[in-house]
Amino acid sequence: MPGSCSIYSVKGAFHPRGTTATHDPELTLTKGSKYRLESLESRDRTIVTHGEFLGFTMMGNIDGIAMRLDKSHEGMAGKVRIIPSHMIVSLDVIEAKKEEPEKEKKATDPHFYQ
Repeated sequence: MPGSCSIYSVKGAFHPRGTTATHDPELTLTKGSKYRLESLESRDRTIVTHGEFLGFTMMGNIDGIAMRLDKSHEGMAGKVRIIPSHMIVSLDVIEAKKEEPEKEKKATDPHFYQ
């Protein structure tokens, strides 16, 4: 039997020792959260991205995820990497920010949407 793990329920209740929640957790990518993404670089290779989630974006008719690269990317730190959604192999949550209630926005950035 695999080691125990912890699962959060839909309402955020913590279930220790691997007991399962009554429903699948509702996961959302939140702006400002830190993630580790692994995505396809080619058929045989993947590329790892560490950084802050900026939002979703479009490249033509392909949706993608915009990430601001962290210092682990050395010379690329601070740059924005856009990863096509269909190329993502795995996503690890490093630091999750709580989703803030939507405020009325006066000016929007046309490059990212949430």
